[in-house]
Amino acid sequence: VRPAKLRSLGSIALVSALLRFVLPEPVVPKEKDAAPPPVDLGILEGVPLLVLNDESIVEFGDATCFWNDAALLLPHAPKLCVHEKISRDLRTASRSIERVKEACDRLGIRKLRTADLAEHREKIHEERCYESDEWLGAFWTFLKGQEDRRAHLETFASWHVLKVERFGDAADLSYIPLGEAGATFDLHAVDSDWQGDVRHLLTDCRVHVPHAGLLEDNTLLQALVPRGDDKLVSLLAEKLEQLGDHFSARMREAVLKYFAMRRQNSGIVLSTLRKMPLFLRANPTATERSLRSAGEPSVGSRFVPLDLSGVRYYHLYDTKHTKHKHAGNLMQLRLPGCCFLAMDSHQTGFQELYKSLGVYSVDTLTFVTETLPGKLASALGGRESEAEANRVLEELTAWVVDEDELNRKRVADAVKKVAFVPCVDGERRPKPARDLVDADAPVAKAFAADLQHALPEPRFFQAHRKMLKGLGMRSYLRPAELKLCADRLAASVDPLSEETTKQSFWLVEALASNLLFVFNKVDPAKRKPSSDVLAAARGRVLLTTGPPTAEQLQDYVQRKASKQDAVAQPFALSTFAQTLVPACQTRAWSCFPASAHDDAARLFLRRSDDAGKVSVGPTKLSEVVQKHGSDLEKHLSFKTSVPLETMARHLTNLSRAVCASPLDGMYQAYSPLDDEIKCLLDRMDSAVRSPFRPAEGFAFLRAYSDVPCLPQRLDNSDSAIASAASSDAPPYLLHVKLVAPSKVFWSLPTEETAPQEALYKASYLLLTRREIATAMGVREEPGIADWAACTRDVLEASRKEGGDSVLLPAEKAAIIAAAAGIGGTKDRPPSAIEVFLLDDGDSPGLYSSSSLIFADRPSLQRRCASFMEQQQLRFVNNELVRDHGHTLVQHTTLRKLSDLVVEAVAPGATTSLPDEQINDFDRRLAVLIASKEFAGAYVALCNGGKMPQRPLADAMERLSGLEIR
Repeated sequence: VRPAKLRSLGSIALVSALLRFVLPEPVVPKEKDAAPPPVDLGILEGVPLLVLNDESIVEFGDATCFWNDAALLLPHAPKLCVHEKISRDLRTASRSIERVKEACDRLGIRKLRTADLAEHREKIHEERCYESDEWLGAFWTFLKGQEDRRAHLETFASWHVLKVERFGDAADLSYIPLGEAGATFDLHAVDSDWQGDVRHLLTDCRVHVPHAGLLEDNTLLQALVPRGDDKLVSLLAEKLEQLGDHFSARMREAVLKYFAMRRQNSGIVLSTLRKMPLFLRANPTATERSLRSAGEPSVGSRFVPLDLSGVRYYHLYDTKHTKHKHAGNLMQLRLPGCCFLAMDSHQTGFQELYKSLGVYSVDTLTFVTETLPGKLASALGGRESEAEANRVLEELTAWVVDEDELNRKRVADAVKKVAFVPCVDGERRPKPARDLVDADAPVAKAFAADLQHALPEPRFFQAHRKMLKGLGMRSYLRPAELKLCADRLAASVDPLSEETTKQSFWLVEALASNLLFVFNKVDPAKRKPSSDVLAAARGRVLLTTGPPTAEQLQDYVQRKASKQDAVAQPFALSTFAQTLVPACQTRAWSCFPASAHDDAARLFLRRSDDAGKVSVGPTKLSEVVQKHGSDLEKHLSFKTSVPLETMARHLTNLSRAVCASPLDGMYQAYSPLDDEIKCLLDRMDSAVRSPFRPAEGFAFLRAYSDVPCLPQRLDNSDSAIASAASSDAPPYLLHVKLVAPSKVFWSLPTEETAPQEALYKASYLLLTRREIATAMGVREEPGIADWAACTRDVLEASRKEGGDSVLLPAEKAAIIAAAAGIGGTKDRPPSAIEVFLLDDGDSPGLYSSSSLIFADRPSLQRRCASFMEQQQLRFVNNELVRDHGHTLVQHTTLRKLSDLVVEAVAPGATTSLPDEQINDFDRRLAVLIASKEFAGAYVALCNGGKMPQRPLADAMERLSGLEIR
């Protein structure tokens, strides 16, 4: 058969009939299940009966061609495909199509292979064959018939054979490379309830959706196109990475919204979401802040993933019942290891998703009390961003200063133990606020150099003082700090500087505050100060007054006597055991160690020219003394009441200073000095009157009986004093003299007393203070020894005034009063005493009683005048012995003239006396014989005893001229 004649047949059907005629009949296997035998089509080789798709006829074996099913894939190359009818005829050669294909392979007719199709890529894309649904169907059918589909898919990865809805728009179709199938998403596999949301999400994310018809029953494509949430989230993660900042905030929110609505998300979804920067950070970085300030916001930098190592993610919401809203400010803070996520009001449904992703959603109060304390130290430790640290401190201040009391307390309790406050010391190690002392506290100012380890850094303190106080910064010192300051103060040396006086005052106030706190405790077992506090209080820490120098004391008494109150008061440091409480002081001055904190607080804050301008209120020391005096005495031997011995010693020192001063023991009545002495006597009198008398009594007070310390008006008449006080004359014109208690008596036998020399009757000043005056030596009435001492005082005073030859009228009156006192006393001394009496000269002088003679017989005085003058003997003043001569002779060393002169009748002389003298003698003799003394002497002689000469002699002295030998 020639090809030219074959064409003349006129149709492919005639060629097909001729080919079927030539083909051998199919062999049927004898056995039922036997495989068909091979087919031998070698008869067709070289036979021109092979009709191609372009209806051309070629010889079998002349060229390679493909079966007719490849015609749809190669519409542009019909010469490469066997005509459909010829292909059908060849398949009739055997019941096994595989046997036919094997036989045809030897004739050059074979199945279309991937490589064969790949050679036509350019032509297919040029003619856009893939836009034909028929071609696409043939293409996918072709792929399904391939054994190694993955390798074939890689071959066709760049072929635009994937029909998609452009960005989720069903009306806008396009074709994309097969290799991009993984970047599409099978929207139609999503539940119809969620398809709308996913479509919007895919559209925003510019994700293609394969055409629904293309995917139907196309398992191969279905395996290539992602479907389900796991694939969707992976796809979105890739898109987010690709788009970067072009993946807008709204798109990121849409992603979170979809998965938040899904409620139940797989582990893959949650793991992938954590890695995606979808979460808006509430606390932007410093870089972002700078970009914002420059007007160049960065979208990508505002969103963070949740997989950063060592970082916890928080979403904060405001706590109920707080005074202020804190969430916004808290989430602006930059805290190490913390990332705050913003959540708008319409994103409240995201909370469950955030929780599933490991985001801590907590209220602001919980965050501040549980998380913030652990971040403070590291957040404030670095100085590279002081502004960021200040933001943290400002927010903390808002909590501990401006919030309600309950919230303040909860935050303070959580933060007060955190070490974040820089200190003054060189190492600048941060400490908790409760371990620091308020730098403005007076005690901290006074000991700033010693408390550097406990003082906050000045700049930090000034900026955040309210916060530190809210967190428990102390205005008091702890026991160890008190001891440190006490040791420092005890090392001070005299004279004390103004700084040291201030240190003492405020340290003692701090110690008193600590003691007050301890003693106020309800449990008695806990009312014991710590060992450090006791050690501090037992050191030299108290600023005390005195004792003053002699010059200071002289200056003091002169000023006080003339109503000048400004006095330069000396200070010293003493222990509590050596110190009296402030209430023990007199009005302004102490001549014994006494706490000066009530008065000295004013004194060292002022100068003499502005005295009284500064006033200090009640101190902690006075409070603890008032409330817990017994505890102070127990632990510190602190005197809470003035010992009577101390007051007596003070009165003595003050009085001696007055006597040694130019005042010579005298001062104006109603002057400050007078008030101070009376005030001191009042306190002493109260102590003596107290029912709690010491067992040993007050015998020690008698040691001060000879010290001029009791005030005595010079005019001892109470009526005179009352008259002067009520007159127009200034009361200070009345003068007061300090006298020794031994010279003051409650009553005197005579009212004749003389200033400075005589004994004194107690004035009304002492009548109101009778108990203390009596205890110090004021007696009911004087004795002979007192009057004798009075005469000695007059002698000493006269010698000071100008020798022993000149006596003042007052001194003479004092001697007369003393003689009268001796004569009228009932006191009987054991032996004669020496007194000083006046002689009977024209200008009476003062002589010892042993050098004077009492002229008991005037007749003898005239008769012995020449002899007395020769012996330089003096007669006592007649005024002194007028009424008490014999008593003076009896109790003093004064001698009688009759004892010194022996009168007798000369031998051979006669006595002629007048009758009147004889009668007088007889009368006296009769009196003598009738006296008790004579009867006693007579009885003694009758009994054989010795006659008692002295009583009889005394009785006989009354007889003129009669002497017994």
